Amino acid sequence: MERGFEVYLDNAATSHPKPKGVLEAMQDVLTVSNANAGRSGHKRALKAGRMVLSCRQALCNLLDAEESMSVVFTANCTEALNLALKGVGGKGGHIVSTMLEHNSVLRVLEELRQRANVEYTLLAPGPDGIIEPEAIRRAIRPDTV
Repeated sequence: MERGFEVYLDNAATSHPKPKGVLEAMQDVLTVSNANAGRSGHKRALKAGRMVLSCRQALCNLLDAEESMSVVFTANCTEALNLALKGVGGKGGHIVSTMLEHNSVLRVLEELRQRANVEYTLLAPGPDGIIEPEAIRRAIRPDTV
């Protein structure tokens, strides 16, 4: 797998119903090991820190990533999208996206265009709703971030 790629894993945030194992893990965290990871040295906080590290490492294994600290957790999808888009486009450049994106992407792209001299290309889907990989390749420029 190529290094330096972005992977979006927010499906579980709104999926319903939650699998039994997810509910059990959430109940355990909320009733037994409820603590802020990395904010203290007591037993529950240390356990929470180990859980976060274990999750980072599992994601690295799944994604064939090298560094577990490169995994970033955010509070929600909008925060994650803002972090990613402003992180790569904060100093200009070009971004490729699609006309199918949610406003949480399109608004940030327009903000970056106005404030950070970012140019963006929005690709349209074909009649079948698919954006062809070749269209993405053609949209990439030397300054695409």
